[in-house]
Amino acid sequence: MNKFQQWFNKLSLAQQKKALLIFCLLFAAFLVCSIRYQQLSMNTGSIQQPRIKIDTLKNR
Repeated sequence: MNKFQQWFNKLSLAQQKKALLIFCLLFAAFLVCSIRYQQLSMNTGSIQQPRIKIDTLKNR
């Protein structure tokens, strides 16, 4: 972390803004990808639902 701070502080103000913008865009892209992957894995997952016996009402 210390090396990163030294590197970041050596940059000019415009370069620091670009570096932060690139970091934020990468973070947002990874966040969107992880949310889409989670939805995809939830949609393809198999959820077993309990079986309801309908015959019990007919036999009464």
